[in-house]
Amino acid sequence: MALTKDDLQAISQMMDEKLKPIHTRLDKMDDRLDKMDDRLDSIEERLGTIEEDTKITREAVNTLIEWVDTAAPVVEIRYPVKHRKAE
Repeated sequence: MALTKDDLQAISQMMDEKLKPIHTRLDKMDDRLDKMDDRLDSIEERLGTIEEDTKITREAVNTLIEWVDTAAPVVEIRYPVKHRKAE
């Protein structure tokens, strides 16, 4: 028994109807993933800024530690500074 063009068209429409909820769900998942990508980009940018600020702060702290080590004997004040550079 061969299927006619009308039979194939009817099967195609039935399959489209059956697959519609799956397509809807996949579209929603795509939307959520797109939003997540945007948030991840924002988080990566913020993390880059934090890393840069941390490097600047680390360098400033190390400079201050060196200054305190140099100034402490001159002003004859003991500072509780460990002789270890911040990492």
